[in-house]
Amino acid sequence: MASCRYCGCSGWFFPLSKAGLCHACAHLVAMEVAQHRDAIRDSALRAEQTLDPRSKLAGLDVVVTNLEALAKLEGRGIPTGDAPASESIKARKAERDALLFETAQKALDDALAQVQAAPSPEAKSSLLNTLLLQLAEFKAKAEDPGPLSAVERKVKDSVILIQLNLDLEKAQDAERRKDFKAALRLYEEALTCLKASDMDAASRAKHALKINGKVKELKAR
Repeated sequence: MASCRYCGCSGWFFPLSKAGLCHACAHLVAMEVAQHRDAIRDSALRAEQTLDPRSKLAGLDVVVTNLEALAKLEGRGIPTGDAPASESIKARKAERDALLFETAQKALDDALAQVQAAPSPEAKSSLLNTLLLQLAEFKAKAEDPGPLSAVERKVKDSVILIQLNLDLEKAQDAERRKDFKAALRLYEEALTCLKASDMDAASRAKHALKINGKVKELKAR
């Protein structure tokens, strides 16, 4: 004897509807589906009408969450309406990913503008580290975090370069003071830190080559 697709009960006292639901569950499921469909409609409308990226993302998050809930019902063979939620999820997630990337790019542009005006390396690093926290939040929501990882890589490399430039300025200052022993030590320390960093491999090799040149020059003195 067939069981209710929602509660699993079966027997003479549990006649099933055409949707495979007992009388009690048919009512509960109808209410649940209606609630999810209402949330999807209202949230999608708010996302379309707002110009604020974070509000738009919040609306799309609600849409995806409710579509996933409907898709779970559909996975149990329970119909949820004329348009299956499982067919809409992929498109909505792609829309959300595109918006996440667009928002991340805008946040990057804003942060870089602030970094240029920041009064100290510490302030610059602080701004970029705050951006990294935002990017981590975006990546956690993305279906495909790849494009966001590329933005994150640029920011991480910028943080590393800020510290590297600070170290190199100290080495150059020692050179100007004719303290070549100290300059060599500082260049070597900067090179060690660079090699230990997780900077993009190509960028790391390019900067390491330049610093190596200074190390060789000073050792030849």
